[in-house]
Amino acid sequence: MIGWQTFTAGLKIYFKKHAWGNTRLPDFIGAIQEAIDQSDAEKKQDLHQWSKDWLQTKGSNKITCDYKVEDGKFTIFKIRQEPAKYGDDLCRSQSFNIGLYSKDGALVEMVENVTIDKQEYTDVPQMNGKAKPDAILLNADDWGFGYFIMEEEAIKVFTQSLGNVKSNIDRAVIIGQIGAMMRSIEFPAT
Repeated sequence: MIGWQTFTAGLKIYFKKHAWGNTRLPDFIGAIQEAIDQSDAEKKQDLHQWSKDWLQTKGSNKITCDYKVEDGKFTIFKIRQEPAKYGDDLCRSQSFNIGLYSKDGALVEMVENVTIDKQEYTDVPQMNGKAKPDAILLNADDWGFGYFIMEEEAIKVFTQSLGNVKSNIDRAVIIGQIGAMMRSIEFPAT
C-alpha cells in the first residue's frame, strides 16, 4: 500500500517525535501520513481515512466476482463487496491478487494489484479479454482482508487438485476460503 521505505521513514518520524513518551493511534497514523506526504509516490494514500475504515470499524466484507464470458473470454469482470452481516455498513478500498488456475491446479496467470473501490461493484478492466480459467482464486497470495467467496466450479477444481497448487500460500487461502464458506453454510461440509 505505501511501501517499505515510506513506512520506515514514518517510523523514524514517529520515534523522533515521541521518544520516551506516551502516544495514541492518531500520533502513529500522523507520523506515517507525514512520511507518505513527503514521499515521491504518484498516488498519495490518506492514512487517516484508511484508519477510520480499517482500524475503527468492525466486520469483514463479503467479496465475490461477477463476470460475463463470450467465446471463452471475459468481456466484463467486476468485484462485488457487501458489508459484513453484523458489522459496520461500509465498503472498503483495498488491493489483492487474482489467481487464474487450470483444472489440474496449475497457475495459468496471476493478475496482480487489483484495487477495489469503496463501493459495491468495482470494474476490473485488466481481466477483460483474458481466457476464462477453470478456477478463479480471489485474494491469491493472501494480501486482502475479507470474506472471499469461491465459486462452486473453483471448489470442485481445488478439491481434486489442491496438491498440485504450487504456492503454499494459495493452498492455505483455498483451504481457508472453503472452511469459512462451510462455517457460514455457503458450502456443504459433506
